[in-house]
Amino acid sequence: MLRCVDSKTGSLNVGLTTVMASLVVCSTAAWTTACTPLASFFSSSKNSKKEQSAGSKESDRPLVSNAFAYARYVAMNLQPMADNREWNEASVRGVMIDRAVATGVQPDELLNILSNGEDKSPTDADEGATLQRIALFEEHFERCKAGGERSAIACCETLAWPLAVLPEWKSLEPAKQASLRKDAKSGDENTRRQVFESWGIDFRLQGLKAWLSVCHSVVTKQPETLTDFRKSEWFTPASNEAWNKRLHARSRAKQGPRRIQTRQDGLVAVAETLKPDDCSVTETEVIIRRPDGALNFWVYDAAGKKVNRSHFPAPGRPDGSQETVEKPSPDACMGCHYDLKARTFDVLFPSADDLNLAKTSSLPVVCRLADEPIADDN
Repeated sequence: MLRCVDSKTGSLNVGLTTVMASLVVCSTAAWTTACTPLASFFSSSKNSKKEQSAGSKESDRPLVSNAFAYARYVAMNLQPMADNREWNEASVRGVMIDRAVATGVQPDELLNILSNGEDKSPTDADEGATLQRIALFEEHFERCKAGGERSAIACCETLAWPLAVLPEWKSLEPAKQASLRKDAKSGDENTRRQVFESWGIDFRLQGLKAWLSVCHSVVTKQPETLTDFRKSEWFTPASNEAWNKRLHARSRAKQGPRRIQTRQDGLVAVAETLKPDDCSVTETEVIIRRPDGALNFWVYDAAGKKVNRSHFPAPGRPDGSQETVEKPSPDACMGCHYDLKARTFDVLFPSADDLNLAKTSSLPVVCRLADEPIADDN
C-alpha cells in the first residue's frame, strides 16, 4: 500500500486513490510556479515549511550533501541491483571507478574526449549555462561513440567518473591540464584504476547533472518512443495490474490540465500534460519504481519521442497564458521527488503544499472525459 502526506491537513493517508491527487512530476523553476530548486531548498530554510518548523536541531538536518545525493543516484543508475550495498562515499566512488576501468577506455583518451569543445564550456551556474553544459556533454558522448567502437552504455559508464569529479576542462589552469595529461598513463586495469583514483574525491554537482541528462535514459533503457513504452512490460496488460486514471484539471505542477494514470501496484505512473484549448497531449512523463527503490524519470515529447527536457510554466506568467520554459530531465523531476531528510530520489507522491507550488483554484476545469474522476489539486 502506498502512503502520502495530505497537502491540506498534513496527515498520513493510505491508499492509491488518495495519493493520486498528490502526484507531481515537476521542475526546478521558481517556487511560485513549480518546484523549489533542490540546491537552494537545502541551503536556505526560508523556502521550506518543514525547515521553518524544524529549527536548527541536528536531527532534522539532511543526512547527506546535495552533491553526494546526486552521485549516489548516478551510482544506483550504474548498478541498480546492488544487494545490501551501503551507499556511502567510498562505495559510490567504487562503482563509478569500477565501471570506468571495466570499459577499457584509457585515461588519456578520456581527457581527449572531455577537452574537445572546451571553448564552449559555460562558466556560470544559471539555467542557460546548465543547458549549454548538457549540450557540451552530448558532444563528448557522441565523440566517445564515434566510429561505432563503443556502445552508448559503455560511453556512459566510462564518462560517469570524470564527470563526477573533474572540473570542466576550460576552468582548469594550463598547468593543471598539463599535469592531468602527463599522469593519464595508458595501461592495464591496475594502471587505469590508479589514474582514475588520482582525479579527485569531491563530487561535482553540475557534472553529475549533465551526465544524468544524457545517460540516465541510456543506462535505464528507456524505450525510444512512447509507443515502444506502451508495448513494454511496464505498461502492457501482461503486467496483470489494474490502472487508475484521473484528470488533474488544475495541476499545480503544470498550472493547467494533466491526466495521470497510475498502475495499482504503485510501480509506474504516466502523466500527460494537456493543451487547454484542444486537450491534445503536449508531453508525457513517466516514473518507474526500480527494484532498488529509486525512481526512473522518463520524458516523451508531443510526437512521442524520448527527450531529456521537460516543459513547465514560465515564472511569473499571468493566469491563462501558455508560455513555458524548458527544464533538463531527469534533474527537473528529481527536484520534487526526493526525501527531504535522506535526500533520496524515491518519493513517488510528493506534497504540492510542501513544495510550495502555486495554487490553481482559479483555473477552469477543461479536458474532462465522460465520468472521469477529477483530482482535488488545491
